[in-house]
Amino acid sequence: MENASVGTSGVTESISLVSAAAVRSTESADTVLKSAHELMEYSVNLRRETNNFLSKIRSE
Repeated sequence: MENASVGTSGVTESISLVSAAAVRSTESADTVLKSAHELMEYSVNLRRETNNFLSKIRSE
């Protein structure tokens, strides 16, 4: 009976570790998604500013 208790305790600990890792993984994925979104916004702004700059040069 004691072995079963030890085994159950080990399984419970493993589940807790996996659960915590899943939370950290989700948090990391959210951070990457937010960073990718910000990078996309910067890219759009850079393209707009570059096009405006080139338009000004062409019009001179």
